[in-house]
Amino acid sequence: MMDGPTAADTLARLQQAQQRIESLKVAGADMTSQEARRAVNTLITQIRHASPEVLAAFNAWKAEQGFR
Repeated sequence: MMDGPTAADTLARLQQAQQRIESLKVAGADMTSQEARRAVNTLITQIRHASPEVLAAFNAWKAEQGFR
């Protein structure tokens, strides 16, 4: 029985949230819009629930992708 998401699941959710933000930026979305704020808040929530190891993997992935 699993207690929660695996590290891979958490990393995938972080990556999806970051990609959503990046796609909004590329589309020229107003980053103060409700949709953009929701996307950023989703990412922040995922970050708060991630382990230090997952965050390190996420930061490495972001660097590889060229995201800030």
